Amino acid sequence: MTTYTGRSTIYDYLAKESIPDGDHTLVVNGINIDIEIYNFESDISYSNTPVLGNTIADARMLILNYKGNLTVETGVNLTPQVRKKGMTIFVRGKLTNKGTISMTDRGSNASGQNIYLFRSESGLYEMIPSAGANGRGSWVGGQGIAGDSTGLNGTGRQTGGGGQGLIWNNSTQRLTYGVTGGGTSYSGGGGSGSVLHASTQTNSGQPINSANGVHGGNGWLYETAATTTTRIIALPGAGVVRGSVGNYGNVPYNILDDGIGTGGLLIAYANVIDNKGTIESRGHRGMSVNATFSGNTWSDIGGGGGSGGGSINLFYWNEYINTGTVSASGGGRTANTATGSNLLNQQGWGGGNGTITTYKMNITTTLIEVSGNYKNWRSSQWNTISTTLPSPNTFINEGIDDLSILDRNSKNFVHSMSLNGSLGSGKLFKSNINLEKYLEITNLYTK
Repeated sequence: MTTYTGRSTIYDYLAKESIPDGDHTLVVNGINIDIEIYNFESDISYSNTPVLGNTIADARMLILNYKGNLTVETGVNLTPQVRKKGMTIFVRGKLTNKGTISMTDRGSNASGQNIYLFRSESGLYEMIPSAGANGRGSWVGGQGIAGDSTGLNGTGRQTGGGGQGLIWNNSTQRLTYGVTGGGTSYSGGGGSGSVLHASTQTNSGQPINSANGVHGGNGWLYETAATTTTRIIALPGAGVVRGSVGNYGNVPYNILDDGIGTGGLLIAYANVIDNKGTIESRGHRGMSVNATFSGNTWSDIGGGGGSGGGSINLFYWNEYINTGTVSASGGGRTANTATGSNLLNQQGWGGGNGTITTYKMNITTTLIEVSGNYKNWRSSQWNTISTTLPSPNTFINEGIDDLSILDRNSKNFVHSMSLNGSLGSGKLFKSNINLEKYLEITNLYTK
């Protein structure tokens, strides 16, 4: 394992460093980002769902570095095996998606970090904030059912917050219940559990079991006048770990949806992104069941809250085409089914939506001509790019690491050229490449 330093964004490391397969640490703007990276040297086309990443959850960001083009065919699901601290896909050529690229249910049980993605020419950073949308505060109310408590939506590349479970208070006393989880850079927030038949002041219905807020909350019930004819199920909220079920009377049920998962962090860089399929990082609804209440006076079931949606970040330096679907929605409301007399069957609320951001990158690179060859300075040595002027795609990520080194070695270069083609009197040939156009360079020579 190697620690890489000196870069300020994820993009800079992937574009300008040669990082081998394996586990490493990137120090990004002073923040340690632990990664596992896999390199693909040629064009890749997936016709079957690949196994991506190792089976260690929550420890590292998964980075897939494609040196050519990447095609995801119809029916293929590109997603990590287990929860990861984000998935980053770096494609030097064209990313064509006909299938599904997903961080749905792959949000990580990890503390958030600021993730610096790209720095513009003006010096501004595009970044994921360490905290996602806030969780819902506790409901404080008297007798009745709490109103709409859908999770809060993320803004500015944030993940979404968790939704609130059903709260039913059958007392006139004002009660405090249902705190939901806030999101992190790596996960949408967890939903709170359902609270049923609450009839005494207590905070036991508060669901969050983790400081980072991504755990689903426990279902909670409190029945002071329970009888043999009363049956109650209070279901937990969704999260990276599901809460427990509150079941008074041992009501039999079958699980329809396990309520496990949150939206995660998804980052993609490519020259061209052509999405014909689905790109997603959605939250999960609270646990849903099919329950059977028989011979009861009261039959009550309450759904837990959904988890928050993830953060999708799509960077391209040439073209973005989307004829498919891109979704970072929060987990929906529960879908319980039940039979029984005097049945109360109420849904929990959905999780908040995460964010979807597309960003066109203005990529610049520096080239020189040396004895008829186009070269760059990278990794402390000169590298020949082409003996003839290549297409703009070849220039992608071929920048000079350290211009001060280039300046010290520029004695052989007698002309400079600006983007509009005018010749200057300097000794360094330097050109800012606009990748949307074919850059024509003429009348260059060296001595």
